Amino acid sequence: MVKLIRRICIIFFMVSLVAYGGVRVYGFYTSDSGGPAIHMDSQKITVSVADGDSAILEGVTATDAEDGDVTASLVVESISNFITDGMRDATIAAFDSAGNVTKTTRRITYSDYTSPTVTLSGPLTASTSNSSSLLDVITVTDCLDGDLTSQVQVVFDDNTQSVSAGEFAMHIQVSNSAGDTLDLPVTVRFYSASEEASAP
Repeated sequence: MVKLIRRICIIFFMVSLVAYGGVRVYGFYTSDSGGPAIHMDSQKITVSVADGDSAILEGVTATDAEDGDVTASLVVESISNFITDGMRDATIAAFDSAGNVTKTTRRITYSDYTSPTVTLSGPLTASTSNSSSLLDVITVTDCLDGDLTSQVQVVFDDNTQSVSAGEFAMHIQVSNSAGDTLDLPVTVRFYSASEEASAP
């Protein structure tokens, strides 16, 4: 009797194992494991700096074996720093209902890009006791990021650590989100506290 029960248990275990394996194999062959296919009418596109993601996605479609047309899922996931002047790579992604993702890259060129621009509202002078006031006369605007004034740095040519009265060679520096760095050489005059006190 014990042997019979043992045999029945073994048979039941083997049947369960085979059934489980069959379910796993069926699931493997019927699951959606492939991502959408992305199609572009051109690998390169020219856009304006004022254009949004829709311009970058112009002429791009996506299809999926299970879901069909998934063009509506397309997104611009990221845009690289400049590869060369006015040229970047956009990473485009497409999704299907099973959560599969496909990505591709499209080269974009700006038709109207200009580097950050400096505007001075006064002379580049500052007191030795308040050198940071130099930033008050500097404004930097950028066609991609807008106002970059808060990110401006004014640095000495020769890594000077302390400020004294006189004229110094310096650089106005700032970078935009695309990695374009402005490095403008300027001459700055610092005046002493006594000069400030005697000024009319």
